[in-house]
Amino acid sequence: MTDAPQLGIVQTVISGSIVALGLKAAAAGLSFVTFLLAARVLDSTQFGFFGIAFSTATLLVLGGSLGQRLLMLKFVPVYQERGDGELAAQLIGRGYTLVFGGVVSLGLLYLLLSRFDLGHLSPNLAIATVGLAIVLALVEFQAHVLRGFGRILAALLLRDVLWHLASLAIFGAAIIQVLSISTATELILFMAVVLALGGLSQWALEPSLKGARLGVGASIKGVTPTWNRAARAFWSTSLVRAATANLAVVLVGIYLSVESAAQYFAAFRLAIAVNLVTVGANILCRPLLSRAFERKNTAEASVICSVITTFSSFIAIALIAIFWFAGSDILGFFSPDFSLGNELLLILATGYLLKVLVGPASAVLQMMNQEELFLRLSLVTSGLALALLIPMTALFGARGAAVSVAFELAATASLAAYLAWRRVGINTTITALLRLSR
Repeated sequence: MTDAPQLGIVQTVISGSIVALGLKAAAAGLSFVTFLLAARVLDSTQFGFFGIAFSTATLLVLGGSLGQRLLMLKFVPVYQERGDGELAAQLIGRGYTLVFGGVVSLGLLYLLLSRFDLGHLSPNLAIATVGLAIVLALVEFQAHVLRGFGRILAALLLRDVLWHLASLAIFGAAIIQVLSISTATELILFMAVVLALGGLSQWALEPSLKGARLGVGASIKGVTPTWNRAARAFWSTSLVRAATANLAVVLVGIYLSVESAAQYFAAFRLAIAVNLVTVGANILCRPLLSRAFERKNTAEASVICSVITTFSSFIAIALIAIFWFAGSDILGFFSPDFSLGNELLLILATGYLLKVLVGPASAVLQMMNQEELFLRLSLVTSGLALALLIPMTALFGARGAAVSVAFELAATASLAAYLAWRRVGINTTITALLRLSR
């Protein structure tokens, strides 16, 4: 029988996950409608440019954030547990500075490379893409800080709900011709401006954000090297892992056509819904795992993972069934031409399903001092997927790109689950639920 402490953990995880999931479900629905209206506002070619630009901005954010987002999830809960607000403020301020400098530097490099027609983006669209990346990087960094403090609602409300609602209002105005939007550049700029206004408002209203000490600052003995080492591992891992999925959109546009990239982008954005519950649960999971590690409580971490995996798996399987029977119809909402991308949707969704079934193993490794081990694992699996991505796309088109992405998702998740069990002693897979009933 489950004892009282474990029952309390289960209740905390489930209640917190429901809040996070509710927001993420709302965000998924809003995101779907946002991209759906974007496809209606723009023609297929411009929507393809929009997909390439959005994926490029995501890569710039991941590359320029320098691992600072996950660093907040790992150390802010620890310093909160210790009551060390001063050190937390220095960590947050340092993160702001590094994220801004990193994204701006990478953005300038991208603008230089874009002169060689990288991804077929016009100069104006490339500049708008960098602008969106800078705003998005800072807003997502703020969200991770708030998550570290356990403020889930405040962390998710702006990026996942309000931004989409404001974007929907803009797209709706364009559809009824109150606003004139006909290019991907205009759409990206509108979305960036709206998000920037929201990010500034969030910063002004949140004491934990305003209290941050901007600047890299002097080295703090015994702490800064730890931050740097963890940040390097987080940065490398996030960049390598996200590169395959987002680069696939760009490569489909390069090797096939912008219209093919649009179809692939629609299938990719829809397939992500299978991972929705895990993403929502991980919002709560990472800070809890970090606190459990600080208290050296492996049993608590095991319960957290068991509940999250079970909760996520049932919903993911249900979504796969929906896509199997109605995927073409759902894709057809974007554009009638996109209904032919159902095979891409099922391939990508299967990769995400396998990722969900093995549980939050990556979160366990990264929050429990095994981030460098997870980095080495990611370099192998994602590196192999990236090596396959170009020839697979060139030979088999969008289908080859989808298979490469699905392989990366499944292989990384499965091996991470094995390492979490061997190195940390935590079974993150759905089979661990049996322990809760003993």
